[in-house]
Amino acid sequence: MSSVRRFGPASIVLPRGIGNVLAVLAASISLLSCNTPTQVTVTVTTDVACKRLKGTKITVGTVDTLEKNPSTSETTNCTEGQDGLNRIGTVVLIPDASNDDKFAIKVVAGVDRVPDTCGDGGDFAGCIIARRSLNFISHTELELPIFLSSSCEGVPCTARPDETCVLGACVPAAIADPSLCQEVTDCGDDILTDPTKPPKPESVECGRPSVIADDFQAEMPGSQWIVEKPMTGAVSQAGGVLTLTPPTDAAMPAEVRYRSKHAVNLSRDAITVQVPTALTNGSGIRAYLAAEIGASRLMIEHKDGTLRFVSTDSDGVPAETSKPYDPKKHVWWEIRATSTKIVLRTSPNGIDWEAGATFTRPSFADNVYIVLGAGVDGKLNASDAVSFDNLNQGRPPAFWCPVNTLTDDFATAQVSPQWNVEVTPPGSCEITQVDGNLVLSIGGGSTSLCTYRSRSAFNLLDNSIVLDLQELADIVPNMSFSVMARDDASRDIQIGVEPDGGGMPSFFALRRLGDGVNTPVYVPFTGVPKLLRIRESKGKVVFETSSNGTMWDAPILDQEIVMTLEAVDVTIRLETFTPIAQDVTAKVGQINRP
Repeated sequence: MSSVRRFGPASIVLPRGIGNVLAVLAASISLLSCNTPTQVTVTVTTDVACKRLKGTKITVGTVDTLEKNPSTSETTNCTEGQDGLNRIGTVVLIPDASNDDKFAIKVVAGVDRVPDTCGDGGDFAGCIIARRSLNFISHTELELPIFLSSSCEGVPCTARPDETCVLGACVPAAIADPSLCQEVTDCGDDILTDPTKPPKPESVECGRPSVIADDFQAEMPGSQWIVEKPMTGAVSQAGGVLTLTPPTDAAMPAEVRYRSKHAVNLSRDAITVQVPTALTNGSGIRAYLAAEIGASRLMIEHKDGTLRFVSTDSDGVPAETSKPYDPKKHVWWEIRATSTKIVLRTSPNGIDWEAGATFTRPSFADNVYIVLGAGVDGKLNASDAVSFDNLNQGRPPAFWCPVNTLTDDFATAQVSPQWNVEVTPPGSCEITQVDGNLVLSIGGGSTSLCTYRSRSAFNLLDNSIVLDLQELADIVPNMSFSVMARDDASRDIQIGVEPDGGGMPSFFALRRLGDGVNTPVYVPFTGVPKLLRIRESKGKVVFETSSNGTMWDAPILDQEIVMTLEAVDVTIRLETFTPIAQDVTAKVGQINRP
């Protein structure tokens, strides 16, 4: 259950911050605790003209009691907005008992009728009813916008007490993950999903940090991780705990790290991990949780009794705060993002959170690698280890985004953050974005692998990759151009252009799945520009080409593929296997037609 704070002399009609009751309550809270208050701010708006609105009522309770309880607040207030969004008012809810109480709220508006009569004799004409159910989060201020849409007039959704109307249809009213509601823009109608079903891959949940979760019960690192360590560092997983032991004999700074193989989108979500064992003060070892891309980093770090909260921009310039480390209070660490802020916070139990620092949300938060690390700044006199557990456990399930959401028209000279540029050996290939084209060029006499690889993973199931190959010069023996999808077990599929066994330019399809069947399938080359497509449908993967994107040529290959298509990275690649006399250049117009 919850209590209601009222704003001013009327229930919900005055803007936030106005009214003696709120001021007194806020002052009381600040005297009792320095923690962020536990509360939910409900903001009610509508697209119904204010002159037609005859009143609005709010009822608070539980899902089971909501329809029986009397209304908690009501108002006839309505303020016209210039953007067609009319403001009814705001009310703040606080828990009666536990700081993680569950509650439900119902808002009823009367259109050309008073809301008190809504439902009389089963008549809901002219009534708009919106419901939500969620739980408070301890020491966290949540924002809950409720939009009374004209499309829901006369759609009461009374068949089930846990449903509400969105765009004229009844949907579940439960907000499964209220931690997403820390900004008013992040918790609108699109957040409502059925908590009994996992979100579909194409939902807003895709690519979030909880797609990478680990309880560390396995004895070996999961395929989602890259282990980075010097020869004398050590990693182990035992008893559900990850242990990282940095070297003690390092003459210079050294680190042992678990880095996620794929980048995630931190926006409107969080990375959470348990740090069950405290480091020995004076050991000189650093334990940290980071979300990073290149030199840009968000980090919580513990070293020698100090807990640091750091945000580092792409120039390597950090902003930070710190506090004394408490092994009982700082057991859980979290990097959380809203649409505008980054909050670095800690908890003793994973429930009651305290913010350590708040920063403006950087743009790189859309593409970050998750890092669990242990580091030293030089040689140590004694060894110590860092322990981690329960990474993103108990979170709503997430999936990798559909592969057709990876789009780029290469219109700018700067590489998009969604790509890694990889050249082997370094300097052997030139990669540029010019006039709306991605250009990969290997100079004559060089042996090179020249790639654009997606930082994130994507879901190829019932989806497709389409690459627009504009130019290719020259198609000579020992060169190859392709677009490739690869899973975490290094199994890959490709479609591209290279000479066949007889040296003739050809389109090809290739599968390398660890089963020994690695021979390309060739069809005659019919020139460029050409669209190259890899698509999955009904359990089969199809490799095909097209001149216009409407009519597709006969498939080069069409067969079942045994690999993890739900999580593949995408690579655009140009390769020479031996030195070639002339330059080899590929020009790509776009990927997946943004």
